[in-house]
Amino acid sequence: MHPDDAHLAHQFLQQVIESPGEIVATELRCVVGDGTVRWVSCEATARRTEDGRIFLDGTTQDINDRKLADLERLKLQEHLLQGQKIESIGRLAGGIAHDFNNMLAVILGHSDVALSDESLPDNILKHFQAIQRAAERSADLTRQLLTFARRQMAPPQLVNLNVTIPAMLRMLERLIGKHIHLEWAPAEQNCTVYIDPSQADQ
Repeated sequence: MHPDDAHLAHQFLQQVIESPGEIVATELRCVVGDGTVRWVSCEATARRTEDGRIFLDGTTQDINDRKLADLERLKLQEHLLQGQKIESIGRLAGGIAHDFNNMLAVILGHSDVALSDESLPDNILKHFQAIQRAAERSADLTRQLLTFARRQMAPPQLVNLNVTIPAMLRMLERLIGKHIHLEWAPAEQNCTVYIDPSQADQ
């Protein structure tokens, strides 16, 4: 008997004894002589003699091939369902990203118009610059969503990690809190990689 199925065997025998005259069936794993594990089907019934003794009659059948095939089919079905869930999430993410992109286009358009005004005071200018940077960052996130949804292929570009990673570390420090200290040792020379910029933070 496989150790993990010992409780099933106990429940099976208990049910057989408590249901005399009824055929009780179960499937569990057994360890055979060479140490391999095989699935078996067990059927048994209990009969009580006039003097109160209980006898068990039963059969055991090797169902290993069928059971393994059933388990493999269930695994494939789970993978299929998981794939369908991911596809649905992708469609949802793509729809959200598309709508959000439309709103960002309006924000970026108005900030461009404002930044083109040479008479804009410096204290106001810096606010519009911050708005534009935030909108551009948000646009990068929507590109990630669209890439996830398989609606948009993001072209790779040359990215300098000495510039990208410090910005990412600042974001991580806000997320992990002050109890964890991050250290970053940039390369002395430019460290460039060919990658989708929106995925570099991942």
